[in-house]
Amino acid sequence: RCLLFITYCTVVSNRSLLCTTVAKIAHVTLDLLCFELGDLIRKTCILLDEKLGVAENESGLFMILSSFAMDADGNSALACSGALEYCTPSLAPGRSIEVQAHASHMLANAATTSVGREAILASPVANALLRLLPRAPQKVISNVTAALANLAHSPEGKKVLSQDSTLRDLCNILDNEGISIDAKTRTAFTLGNIARGSESISRRIIEAGALRILYRLYMNPSSNSFDLVGAAADAL
Repeated sequence: RCLLFITYCTVVSNRSLLCTTVAKIAHVTLDLLCFELGDLIRKTCILLDEKLGVAENESGLFMILSSFAMDADGNSALACSGALEYCTPSLAPGRSIEVQAHASHMLANAATTSVGREAILASPVANALLRLLPRAPQKVISNVTAALANLAHSPEGKKVLSQDSTLRDLCNILDNEGISIDAKTRTAFTLGNIARGSESISRRIIEAGALRILYRLYMNPSSNSFDLVGAAADAL
């Protein structure tokens, strides 16, 4: 109740810094709140519903939900509460970078468990992530690639990510000098996971232009991190 009260005050008074504090409190006290977690998330979503479109408030509430998504119980509660559905409009073109960043971060955390992955793939938010991929700004692309890398661990996720347009977008990220090393590393791992065990998908990834890009990343260890070189090798 104390956490909900602070959250409500945060939204009403428009203090994003307090939202950050609440998010940290939520993560630390998650075990104590598990018995009321579903109710707490639903009430947070009610606040989100009321403040949808108010960028600063919306970002803060996604930060709180993202903290719950770091835990398996929290992921289950998020999936059951329908909280993931709020990410779809928040990832739409034209929304603020802060809102897109916090919403995609929540999805990246949620996709770390099988329950979270199933919930994301069963909702429109999966397509919202894919639509955002080719036009996401630097601050957002890291979270989007993290979410997609986690989704690629499931058979259904591989199916969704193996669309030709998505494969081209992933290759473009790898070939873009302005994209961070971390985002490229996750993208290379994503392509490797999608390709693994499927000759037809591997062929389509090659047709999308991945082979040349991955080989270049693999053969330039001096300009790339060890993790990126390893991810490129794994994909190859």
